[in-house]
Amino acid sequence: MNHHSSPDDEQPLREYFCNLYERFWQRIYRYCLSHLRDEELAKEVTQEIFFALWERRHSLAIRGQEENYLIRAAKYKVFDHYRQQAHEAPHETATETAYAENLTENQVYFNALVSKINELVLFLPGQCRKVYELSRENGLSNKEIASSLQISTKAVEYHITRALRHLRAHLPEYSEHFSNRT
Repeated sequence: MNHHSSPDDEQPLREYFCNLYERFWQRIYRYCLSHLRDEELAKEVTQEIFFALWERRHSLAIRGQEENYLIRAAKYKVFDHYRQQAHEAPHETATETAYAENLTENQVYFNALVSKINELVLFLPGQCRKVYELSRENGLSNKEIASSLQISTKAVEYHITRALRHLRAHLPEYSEHFSNRT
């Protein structure tokens, strides 16, 4: 958005925003869906990201790649969602208190898992790491990854399988969470 605009600049901003939305909304939605596992919530979070972007259109300066900025925004929104769930004031019933405690425990567990995965991903070979990050963190399909890296979809599948095998080997207590989704 890198614009400080006057009312005369509103049309170029609107066109820029529409183009940004059209290019990236599906990727952001897929990223949110993969972490939230709820279609309606993922749609809502995706819309919130783009709405906030539009609201700050006159003061926002995106440095670097737009897609990376949007993925980071999605990560923060997903974490915010889990944090809000963990911190919502529970009612005084025992069931709700147990639910809140379980939610907080799950959030701590989730944060530890994400941290450990990020650490393990750093040890993947270069191309394997790129493929894993494009798939799991950026939400790209195998075909999009293959096109982006100029490799075959079979090579993409190989690298994802290799990365997941590496993670399973180093995180046996979490292995049922690593599906071979392609």
